[in-house]
Amino acid sequence: MKEIKLLNGTGIEVTKDGVLLKGNSISFETDDVSVVVIKDGNKFSVSQSDGHGLESTIDTIDDEDVKVTDTTHVSTNRELEVWLSSIKSQVTSIADKVSKLEAKTSGDKKRNRIFSGL
Repeated sequence: MKEIKLLNGTGIEVTKDGVLLKGNSISFETDDVSVVVIKDGNKFSVSQSDGHGLESTIDTIDDEDVKVTDTTHVSTNRELEVWLSSIKSQVTSIADKVSKLEAKTSGDKKRNRIFSGL
């Protein structure tokens, strides 16, 4: 087994049996599908998008009971609310980080002088 740490701290474990992604959220694309996975406590959501539409799955994590999740499931309003809340939390966190970076760079006189003519 090998573990790789990504720049954002997310881990990827590679074994002879497969790949395990560690973290609370991850998104990736293959040739024809975009996938977003968000984990919040013992709940998770998987959103898949291809050229024909969007499918979402929301479920709970139970390490004792491994099951295949039906991705054709039509989400209830409550499931969608949980999923949306999780996404809003992630967006707020990202917005806070961007604001902090903007605050740090706004006082950078050298940067302002270089880019002032653009």
